[in-house]
Amino acid sequence: EKFYRLILEIIEDKLDSKISVNEIISELENNDLIYQDISVQDLYYFKHILTRDVAYNTILKSNKKILHKLSAEIIEQNFQYSIENFYYDLAIHYDIAGDLENTLKYLTLSSDRAKDLFDNTQAIKFYNRMLDLIKPNDLKQVIGINLKISEIYSLIGEWQKCYEVLINILNVAEKHKMSFELIEINSALGEILYLKGENIQARKILSSQMPLLNEHPNTA
Repeated sequence: EKFYRLILEIIEDKLDSKISVNEIISELENNDLIYQDISVQDLYYFKHILTRDVAYNTILKSNKKILHKLSAEIIEQNFQYSIENFYYDLAIHYDIAGDLENTLKYLTLSSDRAKDLFDNTQAIKFYNRMLDLIKPNDLKQVIGINLKISEIYSLIGEWQKCYEVLINILNVAEKHKMSFELIEINSALGEILYLKGENIQARKILSSQMPLLNEHPNTA
């Protein structure tokens, strides 16, 4: 776990806190409980989770929702040129602050960035967190996120998991007659069945796409 001295100093100043962040950091350093990053200014790491929790409760013992929202805003204002390095931190801060819109915004950015960097485990974790937060009746978003998860499973060779995800959202799309989503899901399903060696079933599914493709020619 990590923290930036600058962020804590700005919070201390904005809240007119009587707690000295610099004194606490110096004490933690003297007791060999944290260490400073050798290449990034003001970046520190806790050596133990318990130390982090004690320091967190000491420095940020006021209203956590306010502090986390403030932390997110400080990051956005002071780290604009490297904001991509803070996507997940921002998602966490806004999540604790109860700001759903910004939580989902930064979870989306975190997920897509992890996927692009082939950090597949993290990407799936972030996408699943989004599924926990969005409304279950937001079917387009639910299906879209699951399609991204299925794509990752396909890329890493987890074809059965990919198939199961696709079947689940296929049932949803069929039930609600979501034509565009059915085209996307069936196309992905046909591809994964080919990878699984189930060629006859794959051709059957892809052939069944023709009526839908005729209805929506721009999706071909």
